[in-house]
Amino acid sequence: MSGWNSATKIYIFVTVALLCLVLSFRGMLPDTQHVYLETFDNKTIDEVIGGRFVEEPTDPTWRDRHAKKYWSFSTDGHRMVWKNTQHPNSTHFLDIPWVAYDDGLRLFEVNEADISVTVKAQTRGRGGAGVLIGSGMSGYYWLFALDGNGNYHLLRKAGRNLHPATRARHPAIKMGADNRISYVRTEDTHIFSVNGEEVLRVPNIERRHALKGVGIGAFGKGSYEFDDLKITQSEENLESLGQALLSF
Repeated sequence: MSGWNSATKIYIFVTVALLCLVLSFRGMLPDTQHVYLETFDNKTIDEVIGGRFVEEPTDPTWRDRHAKKYWSFSTDGHRMVWKNTQHPNSTHFLDIPWVAYDDGLRLFEVNEADISVTVKAQTRGRGGAGVLIGSGMSGYYWLFALDGNGNYHLLRKAGRNLHPATRARHPAIKMGADNRISYVRTEDTHIFSVNGEEVLRVPNIERRHALKGVGIGAFGKGSYEFDDLKITQSEENLESLGQALLSF
């Protein structure tokens, strides 16, 4: 730089300083969030969640590995309704492997996504409805569910066995009413909240089977309503997934 004049040096210094400032400012900005929202309004059961609702399979592995399907599914114009009137130990799940964010025309996997949903549970005995983290189809997931009596339940499925991990009452849960469940993941923790209040943190102990997917689920006898299903994924995560699965 010995041959450069003072004006050139000042120009380079100012340019580099501005570049560093811009990069620092961008780093301070929140990551862009992409959103998928299903309100279930005026849709049939075959139309909800982009037409990807599948009644099969039901998971009967909690105490009865040979249970037949006891669930029925419908919409009432505003909500999706699941009912199990017969088998107290049957579980049903719905994996949501991909969605079109922001009402767009490209499908993306939901790996590393967050999910929230409003549920109302009318249970007979032990049961509940909520969010599923992982994959029901693969047989590895956590199910965080609320019953109609102010309790939350955490069930863990690992291979062939479904285990009740914990059950407790929490003041944030409204009895016999709508409750908003929210799930947020960090690098090593799963965080479950109800009506805006953190209820449970679970360390990510899965090493062989990463719990990257999301879905919804219910277990036990009762009637379970789902509304305003929201899946959120960051721009950074979408970039890491690369090309969209499908463009229309």
